[in-house]
Formats: sequence, structure tokens, C-alpha cells
Amino acid sequence: MEEKVMKDMRKALIKHFLDVIVMETLRNQSPLGGIDILEFVHNKFDILASPGTVYSLLYSIERKGLVKGELTAGRRMYALTERGKSYIEEMVRSKEEIVKFTRALFES
Repeated sequence: MEEKVMKDMRKALIKHFLDVIVMETLRNQSPLGGIDILEFVHNKFDILASPGTVYSLLYSIERKGLVKGELTAGRRMYALTERGKSYIEEMVRSKEEIVKFTRALFES
């Protein structure tokens, strides 16, 4: 039971932070296609994200100006924009706040 609870919690956290995971991945390895991102998430977190979830997220963060997609050799490849770089850098700087908030959830 405990293992299932932990797996479910990991899955939920990854789902809710998928935008951050994708942008951080693009910050370190760019450009990437949707399939590359699916493989990265699976290899790093042992979670199978649905292609619909990843592509929907990519389109959403592209509309916000955080990533830019470009058709290259028949594939849409994504890279961070300057705005996206600033956003992810701020998230990285704020990671202690995120950890503090998470701890506070379990201390009540």
C-alpha cells in the first residue's frame, strides 16, 4: 500500500510540475521534440506521460511565449525563448520556497 501511495504521489507531482520539468529539460537540452520529452520523462521518472498531455502542454507554454516550436525535418522541435529562460531561472531560484511550502503541507 505504501509503495502505491508513493507512486501515486510522484505521478501527481510530475503531472503538476510538468511545465517546469519540460522547460528545465529544454534549458539543458535544446531543441527537443515531443517524443524526446516523453522519453526523457519516462527515463528520468519512470512515468509514462500521455502524448496528448505533453503536446497540449507544449502548445500551451508556446502560446504563453515561454517556448518556440519550429518545424525541422518534418518534426516540430521546441526551444526556450528568452522569456522561458527567465521563467525557469526564477523557478530554480525559488525551489527552497517550493520545498518549504511542501513541508508545511505535511506539518499541519
